[in-house]
Amino acid sequence: MNLIFSFHSIDEGHVGVYYRGGALLQNISHPGYHMMIPFITSHKSVQVTLQTDEVKNVPCGTSGGVMIYFDRIEVVNILSPNSVFDIVKNYTADYDRTLIFNKVHHELNQFCSSHNLQEVYIDLFDQIDENLKTALQRDLNEMAPGLYIQAVRVTKPKIPETIRKNYELMEGEKTKLLISIQHQKVVEKDAETERKKAVIEAEKEALVAKIQFDQKIMEKESLQRMSQIEDEIHLARQKSRSDADFYQTQKEAEANRLLLTKEYIELKKYEAVAKNNKVYYGTEIPSMFIHGGCTDGLHCILITDRDGVPVLKVTNDKAPELAMRPSFLTTFGMATDQGGKLGLGKNRTLICMYSTFQVVQINKLPLVISFIGSVSCNTGQILLLEQHIEPLLSDLKMVVAES
Repeated sequence: MNLIFSFHSIDEGHVGVYYRGGALLQNISHPGYHMMIPFITSHKSVQVTLQTDEVKNVPCGTSGGVMIYFDRIEVVNILSPNSVFDIVKNYTADYDRTLIFNKVHHELNQFCSSHNLQEVYIDLFDQIDENLKTALQRDLNEMAPGLYIQAVRVTKPKIPETIRKNYELMEGEKTKLLISIQHQKVVEKDAETERKKAVIEAEKEALVAKIQFDQKIMEKESLQRMSQIEDEIHLARQKSRSDADFYQTQKEAEANRLLLTKEYIELKKYEAVAKNNKVYYGTEIPSMFIHGGCTDGLHCILITDRDGVPVLKVTNDKAPELAMRPSFLTTFGMATDQGGKLGLGKNRTLICMYSTFQVVQINKLPLVISFIGSVSCNTGQILLLEQHIEPLLSDLKMVVAES
C-alpha cells in the first residue's frame, strides 16, 4: 500500500517540485514516473510551456472619476525550467497569482488614473496592451528572472450605460461624417475624373488641330515651293530666251553695223518712200482735193529747211512723233528730187497718205512747209492754208539766209 502512494507521474511540459514537512526541496523532477516517501513528501506540478492567464473583471477609475471595468485581460507567459526552484521558493507554486494577476490590477489602475475616459476608451486603447506588457516584463526582470511575458490582450472596457449611448451616438455621427467625407471624396474623384477627361479631350482636339494646321502649313509650303520652282523654271526660260534674243539682237546689230553703209541707207530711204500707200505728184493737186469742209484733224504745221531743221512749229499732242523727225521730213525732199530725175518734173507739192496719218509738203525754197494730219482730214483745206502762211515766209527766208 505504501508502495502505491510512493509512485507519481509528471506530465510533459511540466516539472515537479517537492515539499517535505512544508519545506521546498531542491530536487526538480522532469516528465515521467518518480518515487517519493509517502505521507512525508508531497509534490506539485509546475507548467514550463506557454500558458495564458486570464484576469477577469478588473475595475479601473479614470482621471475624471468614471469607473470602468475590463471584462477580461489575457497574459501569455512562459517559465524557464532553470528558474522554477527560485520562483516557487519566493512566490510558491501559484506564482502567477502574485506576479501576474495582482500586477495586472496595479498597472491597469495606474494607467487609468492618469488618463481620462476618452483616452482610455478610444484614443489610447490600442496602446494599453503594449504598455501593460512592457510594465509587467520590467518588474518581472527584477522580481522573478526567468518568467517571460509573450503577449497581453485587453478587451474593450465596460463603461456606464449613459456614457456608452453617448459614445454610440458620437460614433454614429463620426460614421456619418466619414460617409459624408467619403462621398465628398467620391464626388471630388468623379469631378477630377471628368476634369482629366475634359483635359484629355481638349489636348486631343488641340493635337488634332495642330496636326491639321501643320499639314496645311506643309501643303502651303509645298505649293509655295512648287510655285517657286515653276517661277525659277520660268525665269530661267525667260532668261535663256532673253539671252538668246540679246545674242540675236547683238549679232544683228553687228551685222547692221557692217551693213549700214552710206549707199545702203540711201537705198532704204527710197524704199521707205516707195512703201507709202499713196503718193501724188503734180502742179494741180489743190484742185483735186478741194471739195468743201474744214481742217479738222490737222495735228501739226511745221516749217523747216531742206535738212529738216525746224524753223517754226505749231502742233498738238496728237501729232505722230515719227512724222516730225528731221530724218523723216527730208525724205520727201529726196523723193521730189528723184522724181525730177525720172522726168516727173520739179514738183512743188507732195502728198503722202499713211495708214494713220497724212503728210502734205510744199516746197518754198529754201524752206519746206509740212502739214501733218489724220487720214480723215480734208487735204484740200490743208492746201488752202498755204496762202495764210505765205506772209510769214518772207521773214523766215531772211532768217534762214542770214543764218
